[in-house]
Amino acid sequence: MSRRVLHFITELEIGGAERLLVSILPRLDRTKFEPSVVYLHGDDLRPELERAGIRVTRINSKGKFDVAAFSQCVQLLRDEKSDILHTHLIQADLLGFFAARRARVPAIISTKHNTNYFHSHALWLPRVDAFVNRRVTRIIAVSAAVKKHYIEQQQLPAEKIEVIRNGIDLGRFRNAQPIDKTTLGLKPADKLVVCVASLKVKKGHSVLLQAWPHVVAKHRNACLALVGDGPLRDELKRAASPLPFDGTVHFLGNRSDVPAILAAADVFVLPSLWEGFGIAVVEAMAAGVPVVASRVDGVCEIIRDRQDGVLVPPSEPDKLAQAIVELLSDGEWAKQLVDSAHKRAEEFSIQATVERLQALYESVT
Repeated sequence: MSRRVLHFITELEIGGAERLLVSILPRLDRTKFEPSVVYLHGDDLRPELERAGIRVTRINSKGKFDVAAFSQCVQLLRDEKSDILHTHLIQADLLGFFAARRARVPAIISTKHNTNYFHSHALWLPRVDAFVNRRVTRIIAVSAAVKKHYIEQQQLPAEKIEVIRNGIDLGRFRNAQPIDKTTLGLKPADKLVVCVASLKVKKGHSVLLQAWPHVVAKHRNACLALVGDGPLRDELKRAASPLPFDGTVHFLGNRSDVPAILAAADVFVLPSLWEGFGIAVVEAMAAGVPVVASRVDGVCEIIRDRQDGVLVPPSEPDKLAQAIVELLSDGEWAKQLVDSAHKRAEEFSIQATVERLQALYESVT
């Protein structure tokens, strides 16, 4: 009989953890596992899951610790007769754990997607998170850096945490045809620099905008496309409006054609301040785009500096600008990086992620 696995995620807006879930669930072996999803906020990715035949339920939550949402979650777990609850992101981690305990779910797994959940939260929240993490069945870390973080910060036993790196559908990015730049408001000869990331503090867009005038000073036909949306959209648009930018920064919002945009790009940049993994980096590598990224956390496990891409210190706009200019100026070196990165990306296939996840599910039930 197949195991019933309920995935509980805080939101289904477009982001790395959310997109990973959408990539994994349709690929699970349905003869062994029956997946379903419950979430609290944001509906962007719900249609994709439903098209794949995944049952999806939204629980309306009025706050981080809504009693009504807790009761709904307990009842859902009982109705589903779940064998495993698999949680993603902090609100779902905490609410899901206590609901699963009340519903007597046999196994609870939590995936940790980042190394810094608590930079803007109350001081007590890490203590509650540590309490929960010591009591779940297993923890998945999306990188060795995330595992190290939880061992050091919460004194969790290493054997409780399994590293299962994020993966992507390599073919979706390798086979994409370049988008017509004019549809993005660009000229065919423009040099296109792309950043695919939610418009949140951790992604470091403000650092990129500080660096950008230095790039344009060297390459007058350079244009920056920011793919993604988020709470900093209006603030970043204001920052990009002064004269030095001269209309070279384009906010594209959330897009379904990211592979085509990457295929047309000359450089990809991810200026994150911290990053548990950095799945957008793997997507760019698979698409054949030279990468500049911050030397942080999980990104360092993807890119070998100056072999698969260029790593720069976070929060240093001058060095970020220098790296972008280097790649735009030296096509031969950029091609060498792309060739190496293309091979490196093969280590991050979604199928490998799914196989390791299924093995973990089988080990806990």
